[in-house]
Amino acid sequence: ILRNAGNDWNDLHFRDAVIHKLSYKKTNLDVQGYQPCLVFINGEYWGVYNIREKINKDYIAENYMIEPDSIDLLEYNGFVMDGNFDNFEQFATFVINNNLNDSANYSVVKSELDIENFIDYFVVETYSENGDWLPNNVRFWRERKNGAKWKHILWDLDFFGKTWWSFPANSLDTNLNKPFSFQSILFNNLVQNPEFRNQISGNLLNGFF
Repeated sequence: ILRNAGNDWNDLHFRDAVIHKLSYKKTNLDVQGYQPCLVFINGEYWGVYNIREKINKDYIAENYMIEPDSIDLLEYNGFVMDGNFDNFEQFATFVINNNLNDSANYSVVKSELDIENFIDYFVVETYSENGDWLPNNVRFWRERKNGAKWKHILWDLDFFGKTWWSFPANSLDTNLNKPFSFQSILFNNLVQNPEFRNQISGNLLNGFF
């Protein structure tokens, strides 16, 4: 897609792309490719734009070599972009209604969610102080087959480093206290489990950037 940098359109034009570039190959996240360009329409200069990969079932199919019609791609708290809502509804219901400190329950979640991907996703979004996140700007997907796991895609970090944006003093605390966001509920429930907490510590010690 040809993108005008979203909320960064009149400033640096590449805030979102910076985080994607930094996360590429250094995290377990799906990211969007980026190439800046100059746009002219009928010979008239229209400014600096970004050529970006479009997040849809074809993006996932091409990157993972799977059939596009076998993909469930959702956004926000479960709005269906492609595929269906069925597996996510079951997964979300289990997360909300069960104690994930219990090892058996945590094993169920690990069988449905890519834990490494989710930890990297939450840490990158929090580290970059993305004030326009949860439940906004969330996209996640899975292949529709037994054993497939939900994975999150990095998307729309145009507020990274925006000094005029009113960032919270503690962005982690803010992200953990959004009861209207499933990802916030999921992280809060997962962090009760010591195995999950140890895995977060290991990821942070290894570093991202």
